[in-house]
Amino acid sequence: MYFLKLYIALYLSANASHVPDECCFSFYPKRLPIKSISHLKTTSSSCPVAGVILHVKQTAIMRWTSNFY
Repeated sequence: MYFLKLYIALYLSANASHVPDECCFSFYPKRLPIKSISHLKTTSSSCPVAGVILHVKQTAIMRWTSNFY
């Protein structure tokens, strides 16, 4: 019985450890100008919350981060 419980625990922990590399856990609440976005991609369907990862141009990053922080 002990080995069965150990096997189940190891099996569940191994399967639960599969998390995608890029998930969104925090979100920026404001709109970004479309011209500042260089490209985007959606997060994996395995992520707990659906999201979009935006890559912005270098000059836009400097202005945006100084206003955000």
